[in-house]
Amino acid sequence: MHRSCALAFVYALLCLTLLAGICQAAPTAKLEFMGDALSGNRKWSLFIDPDETLYTGGSPLAVEIAVLVQFPPVSATTVNSTIWDTPNPGNNPFAGTITNGLWSSTDEGVTTLFASFGSIILHEGGPVELLSFETAAGLWTTKLSWGQAASGSPVYGAVISQLVGQNAVSFAGQTGVVGLPGDANFDGFVNGSDYTIWADNFQLTGRSWTDADFNGDGVTDGADYTLWADNFQPVATAAIAVPEPAAQSLVAAGCLVACVHAVSARRRRKARSASRSAV
Repeated sequence: MHRSCALAFVYALLCLTLLAGICQAAPTAKLEFMGDALSGNRKWSLFIDPDETLYTGGSPLAVEIAVLVQFPPVSATTVNSTIWDTPNPGNNPFAGTITNGLWSSTDEGVTTLFASFGSIILHEGGPVELLSFETAAGLWTTKLSWGQAASGSPVYGAVISQLVGQNAVSFAGQTGVVGLPGDANFDGFVNGSDYTIWADNFQLTGRSWTDADFNGDGVTDGADYTLWADNFQPVATAAIAVPEPAAQSLVAAGCLVACVHAVSARRRRKARSASRSAV
């Protein structure tokens, strides 16, 4: 009797341990700036990154993800149908009803997107693109939110499900915010204030967008500086270029050469004056 109770307790503990392991693991969603598109617009992609520890001989994914784009309006939205081949009905937090597949709406420069799809069976880890879209380039910040940050709900528009064995496990509350690379404080400009944030967080780990981690790798480093420099253009000094170390060296060398010429010219004039005086 006591032995059977002990075995039952051990079995229950094992089940709880396995369940805790599943709950701790989770696929993630991340929206990334992909650079300039052929159209000249800025391109953005939403990636879903499965959790490899949940794979049991391959695993499909299902998502219900909300995206909010605050100026300028979105264009050229495309779903990666090679991977996400099954449009699903989903609880759309923007429409307040069930919508199927990709849904979008734009009002006064603000675009809301809702994607509800199922994927093919994925056998390898690594992020897979769910959708991409473009926003117009210009001297403004494009602020993008997804998941709970966009929908305001920890459930609707913020869910990723991954198949574990024969059971689908859902992870709610997927969230995040990004903007124009270089604009860490979301004030609409890429300028010295953002550089200060970058410098204060340089080489620190566990960073986010507001810590000047513009490429989303969790570290504020030289790659993030490059993104800041590429977009540097404060309104008051829009014509001033970001100085590069090489350029600064050239300027210094030019000044040195000019000084040498000036000193040589003065010496030649003094020499000529001295010659005339001697005569």
